[in-house]
Amino acid sequence: MLLYTNLHSENIGNFNDSFYWSSSETTISSVKCINFINGEITMLEKNLAGVRTRPIHYF
Repeated sequence: MLLYTNLHSENIGNFNDSFYWSSSETTISSVKCINFINGEITMLEKNLAGVRTRPIHYF
């Protein structure tokens, strides 16, 4: 949610209006995703095409 709030909504980082994977698995076959159209967190199947990724380095 912070990525959406701090970056996408401020037009920083060239994020598309799409779903982005988080690093959090919810089950063996699904993962938490951030919907960059509205900022909501949702669970999607891992094999779903069209979900984007954005590597982030944590210090």
